Amino acid sequence: MVYHALDSAYAYAGQPDTVRDHRQGGIAGYQSPEVAAGAHTEIALKEGMALAFHPSLPGSMVEDTFLLSGGHLHNLTCDPDWPATSVQGRLRPLTLELQ
Repeated sequence: MVYHALDSAYAYAGQPDTVRDHRQGGIAGYQSPEVAAGAHTEIALKEGMALAFHPSLPGSMVEDTFLLSGGHLHNLTCDPDWPATSVQGRLRPLTLELQ
């Protein structure tokens, strides 16, 4: 369901089929990722799982790792010193602009 929601978000952003350009994330572990998210991936997410998430558009990518705990996603890669903005209640990093 997560993969299909991401596919719909890309289409809404005017980037149809972008979800197929590269791996979007999956269950994180010792490999990268151990179970990749895909259109036909069927796995139940369980308490304590670490989840990699790295959506991208041409020229940009965000990479995060979350822990599923207490029914919520907790961002393990959020750097409190990096500029961020709140998007639907979740801090998202702002882009780095080189001068």
